[in-house]
Amino acid sequence: MLDWGYWRWQAARNLPLFVIIVVTITAVGWTAINAIPPEHTVSSRIILERSLGLGGAPKAQRSAEEVQHLQLILHELGVVGQSPDTPVEFKIESSRDKPTYLSISSTQSSAVAALTAVRAAETAVIEQGEKTRRDGTLSALTNQISRHETSLTQANKALAAHESQPLTGSEQGLERQADQLRARIERGPVEDAAITKLRIDLAVAQSIYSDTHPKLRQLRDRLSRQPEAAGDDWHAQLQSQLDRTLAALTDLRSYQATASRLEGEVTTATSALREAQDALVAAQLAQDANRINLRVVENAALDSADPRKARLAMLLGTLLAAVLAAVAGIWLRVRIDPRVRRPRDMRNALGLTPFATLPDLGPSLG
Repeated sequence: MLDWGYWRWQAARNLPLFVIIVVTITAVGWTAINAIPPEHTVSSRIILERSLGLGGAPKAQRSAEEVQHLQLILHELGVVGQSPDTPVEFKIESSRDKPTYLSISSTQSSAVAALTAVRAAETAVIEQGEKTRRDGTLSALTNQISRHETSLTQANKALAAHESQPLTGSEQGLERQADQLRARIERGPVEDAAITKLRIDLAVAQSIYSDTHPKLRQLRDRLSRQPEAAGDDWHAQLQSQLDRTLAALTDLRSYQATASRLEGEVTTATSALREAQDALVAAQLAQDANRINLRVVENAALDSADPRKARLAMLLGTLLAAVLAAVAGIWLRVRIDPRVRRPRDMRNALGLTPFATLPDLGPSLG
């Protein structure tokens, strides 16, 4: 027969213990749940699209080029070598039988912050992809064109400055004048009739007058003023005139050589600039035919479940565990500790006859 009085007594006796265990475990569990920060994961995918210009290339080659293109983009964005605490993660997905994707994900305590970070990363990757596609070879060719334009401008300025100070005379005229001067120097002084007459008059006067006579001084002065009769002075004058002519001829030839060199530099710079411009046009056409486009195929969206539901599930699990723990503790207490408290159990287990055996006295013994 079920001893209802005993079990009522056990229920009243163990109810505080049950409440204490359940409340304690639930409070500890709820505190631990609140200590765990909520995590919201947002992810998106970007696909690489190739134009038909590379349709015939092997897939392995195209995959390697696509992965290299993505790595270059991430490097330009400063993603390569970033710290593990960075809120945005990038992952390149490439295989032989599938397109190449770039996965972007962010796990943060705020769903809005994670969504904003992923969308900002999408925009940055696509913009950098366009910039990388435009740059590359084109940037090198553009820099080369700038250098050629600078060289051409400098060459034109140098040629204009050189031509602003022209030298008069012709090379043939100066050469002819120099030849004539050399011939006169080689022939030596040739006296004309006037000089001969002065010499005869001087000889006659010397035979008639003394050396201090004014007539002699006058004849000597007239004879000394004649260039052909100057002796060494005549030779020095012709040699000086020849030296000046040769110097002018050297300057003219140097001027012409410098002008030819500057004109050659202008021609070379113009040709190099034209070739670089043609190469830039060809590179632009090649890139347009073999371009790599980036397109978002999976928009940024939450991957994780609602943290409120997860917290509620954890709380219910904690409450269930607390109830089970309390039931187990009370069952052990009822099973082990109170067995010797009932008079019937005392008599059966210990062979003793207690002072009272009435069933309703059992609770009073507790």
